Amino acid sequence: MSVKTTTYILKEIVDIFVPIFASTFLTYIIETINLAYVGHLGDPFLISGVALGTIYFYTFGLTVLMGFNSVVATLVSQSYG
Repeated sequence: MSVKTTTYILKEIVDIFVPIFASTFLTYIIETINLAYVGHLGDPFLISGVALGTIYFYTFGLTVLMGFNSVVATLVSQSYG
């Protein structure tokens, strides 16, 4: 059994970290971009509509998909493990 060096381990961690960070950052930047575009229109009702739409997206869309992802991860790990 070979001993892994610290740089090899750090490279593996960075290889996993970068895509996860990018996807999380891009997911949350959507709200900022939407609010910036609608904010230039100057109507507070439109800004509140975008904010509520983002809340519904995270609550009913993204959260449900993350729940399905955790269920599938559990079932796959049990079937192969």
